Amino acid sequence: MKKRSCQILEQLLYRGKNYKIEELAKYYDVSQKTLQNDFSDINTFLKEINIPQLTVLKSGEIKLFDKKFDEYTIEKLNKLGNIQYIMEKKERVNLIIIILLKESKFITMNQLAEKLCVTRITILNDMIEVNLKLNKYNIEVLSKPGKGIIAAYDEYDARCLITHLLFDSYHSNERESNISNVYFIKLIKEIENNYTLESLKNILDEIIIDKKYDFRNRGYYAILFSLFVILNRRSNEITYIEENKRYSNKEYDIAKEIYEILTKKLDIIPNKNDIHYLAGFISNKDILKPLINVDDYVELHTTVATFLYKISEQLDISLYDEYSLFEFLIKHLNAMAKRIKNEELLINPIYEQLKEKYDYVFKAVKENIRLIEDFYKLKIDKNELSYIVMHICAEIERETTKMRKPSILIVCPESMAAGQLIAAQLEKYFDFNIEAIITDSYEISDNLNIDFIISTVVLPRLKYPVLIINTIIDAEDYNRIQTIIFSLIKDYKKLKKSIENKETLTLLWIKHRLYQSINPSLIKIANDITSWEEVLRQGGDLLINAGYASKDFSDDLIKSANLNGPYFVIRKGVGLAHALSKDSNYESAISLMVLKNGVKFNHPYNDPVKLLFSLVIKDSKSYLNIFNDVLKLSTNKDFTHGVINAKSEKEVYDIIVKESLKLN
Repeated sequence: MKKRSCQILEQLLYRGKNYKIEELAKYYDVSQKTLQNDFSDINTFLKEINIPQLTVLKSGEIKLFDKKFDEYTIEKLNKLGNIQYIMEKKERVNLIIIILLKESKFITMNQLAEKLCVTRITILNDMIEVNLKLNKYNIEVLSKPGKGIIAAYDEYDARCLITHLLFDSYHSNERESNISNVYFIKLIKEIENNYTLESLKNILDEIIIDKKYDFRNRGYYAILFSLFVILNRRSNEITYIEENKRYSNKEYDIAKEIYEILTKKLDIIPNKNDIHYLAGFISNKDILKPLINVDDYVELHTTVATFLYKISEQLDISLYDEYSLFEFLIKHLNAMAKRIKNEELLINPIYEQLKEKYDYVFKAVKENIRLIEDFYKLKIDKNELSYIVMHICAEIERETTKMRKPSILIVCPESMAAGQLIAAQLEKYFDFNIEAIITDSYEISDNLNIDFIISTVVLPRLKYPVLIINTIIDAEDYNRIQTIIFSLIKDYKKLKKSIENKETLTLLWIKHRLYQSINPSLIKIANDITSWEEVLRQGGDLLINAGYASKDFSDDLIKSANLNGPYFVIRKGVGLAHALSKDSNYESAISLMVLKNGVKFNHPYNDPVKLLFSLVIKDSKSYLNIFNDVLKLSTNKDFTHGVINAKSEKEVYDIIVKESLKLN
């Protein structure tokens, strides 16, 4: 093949991106016709070695034999000498580190250069970054004239570094099948000694199925890579140090159970220090998916929606219509609960400034925080409370002021795709102008019109504020981003919500409103019922008989009430019972039982209930919209008085439609 044809094939194979023909034409500064000739050259080569050929789709995208090529194919291509995977500097640095931590003897620069297929000068340049990375883990590189270099380290530190390299390399790579990535395979092969990653993965999968663990993706790979490093470095003795303990009892129990089953299957002698190491690495990785049942899920949404509604009433501003705030607040609260239960103290560095400027928001949150504390059964301190305040203030800022969007620059040396991933996560929750995504800090000039930089690595001293975050942004990263945003906000002034804002929200939430999810057949006036169970059953049966809910929906409502109490009695005389749809074919719908004489649900403040709504939930967004409508209407005396005294179900329906439309 021609030189450019080799370069193009290397780029398509190993750079992990779906290129379009116009992109490559621009990159190589040639015409698309010239590229087509290069593709013919490449296809001739691929045909000779019995590998499917590349094609150019109508969209211009270049498709290359599914890209899920195996190690055999890669080796076959490399052996031909026409094409070879060329590692980026970061990849070389990581591989040099793995090699040094594996070697028990001195190794020369020439040997490293030969192993990595680069020049000795390249290795010498790479060693600057190698030393910096090793120093962070208290690992020193010793050199001896005539012999070369060797790493001096504590085994605990070495394992931490190697496992982090594997974990970060896997998650920062953009391929669908990262374990098949050439660079990743090279890392694995250097670490592999007695146990292959694939064999350990198979055993771990068996353990997970048998023990019914439900791990997050990141948690799964944290465990897998830790075990891979532990078992392939068993010949190196590890000493557990008490000060390294950063894990909860639950994380230790998980690590212990998995490790003991694994060592038994492999017929090897267990080492308790290995368990401490495994527990330490998986800590703070949020490894388990939340074990939250349907009733807890619904109650949490109810709690947060009520919390935001009450704060909105006090501040006279609409927060409960903001779905992004609602969803992110739930994520933040779950992370907060985990921190508190693990006794992890979170300090807000701008607490005093925040308290001084937004005291009225603090008061509103503090008055209603009991709702959140009761749900999670814990006490929220002033620092955690202040982060909740920050999320609410940020929403107030976005909705009630026309603040200029902060402009940011994203720096992500891992890859452009990793930068795009960060941008997508940021855009989901923040209203930023993302000026650019770059992979090299040398591209940063002093005349950029940006407010701050978000980076995944430490940058040289710059005139702009720099915030270091993870590629997969976690709750702590979001909190720190909120902090830096608040430092940019000047001369805040509380404004009342405008008609314009309200109309905008109405357009956003036009679907799944209360009046669109109910009809006269889902309404029943029943003045002779005295049992709360019977009210729930009849309300649920209305939805079942109309084909909106599965046959066990009424039983689910009663079961939830027996288990959790009357938490769904949300206001004086008004209840909103609810359960998730167990079938995706059902749409969200709501029924209404009108009880003129009232029925006691044993609620300490809000009995007797005269209006009992029963809601079958398809998704969180539709639930939130309907829930907010019910809350608003239940504060309207004309609505409640009219419905309770209505003579027919059709009259009730007409009142719901009339008063609901006024909300828009």
